[in-house]
Amino acid sequence: MAHIATGNPDEALDIVQDAMLTLVKNYAQRDPEEWGPLFTRIVQNRIRDWYRREKVRSKWRVWFGKDEDDQQYIENLPDGGINDPLRQIANANIAAELEQ
Repeated sequence: MAHIATGNPDEALDIVQDAMLTLVKNYAQRDPEEWGPLFTRIVQNRIRDWYRREKVRSKWRVWFGKDEDDQQYIENLPDGGINDPLRQIANANIAAELEQ
């Protein structure tokens, strides 16, 4: 069910693992007959949570303007001028004025 919902076997395994841990942590004292329906409900809730996270991630992907792996977004960001000597001097001057 998780694999069909996510389309990604790794994501599906993460969802199932999280659901299993939740079942053991919160419902171990219940009768074993109840575990099947409880596990199914937990997996469904985890899938819903996954869709919510994916919705937020897709907004970030649109913001970055790319549809590639998440790791490449940060690698492709511009430097931002951190090592720019003129910017460092201007920042030092602004800091000095603020101190005065």
